[in-house]
Amino acid sequence: MNSFPFLSLLVAIVLFNACKQNTANVVEEPTVSSQTEKSDTVINGQPMTVTKKAPAGHVIYNNISGGHEYTFLTDQLFHYKATNTVGKEKKDQSYSGQWIDLEPDGTYKVGKGSKQSQTGRWDYNHEKKVLQLRPDDTKVKKSEWSVMHNEDMVVLVGTRTFNDNAIQIQLIRSDKFPD
Repeated sequence: MNSFPFLSLLVAIVLFNACKQNTANVVEEPTVSSQTEKSDTVINGQPMTVTKKAPAGHVIYNNISGGHEYTFLTDQLFHYKATNTVGKEKKDQSYSGQWIDLEPDGTYKVGKGSKQSQTGRWDYNHEKKVLQLRPDDTKVKKSEWSVMHNEDMVVLVGTRTFNDNAIQIQLIRSDKFPD
């Protein structure tokens, strides 16, 4: 009996449940257009009001400087906590000690320990909940990820677009570089 489909489903369920662990802290992103809006939103228990005109995909909150609808991706950097490649028996240790920092301006940095190793640009499709990473170094492969998140964690599941569909990555938010 081939256990590959069963193991794949089991890994997906475990990562999904880990991401949903703190569902009480999940923040809903506001819907935003390029029009001036006035809609109430609650972030971390504080009411926010969108009152200024913002470019499409961004929002200006009354008491969060530089807040935008993708703050769940850009607040602090992320440590690679766990990775899994479907079909590999051993855990993938190649991401150990690595981090990624997605900046609000659409750029990102990747590194290991305190050293930066890569830069690039990122895009997030809000409707599809898909993150695309485009490295500045053309020798490094582009990647695309389905995103699940809560307040402290993001789980990336590779898509077929760049053949990353066998990879799952759990990222944990942090304010410092990993050891």
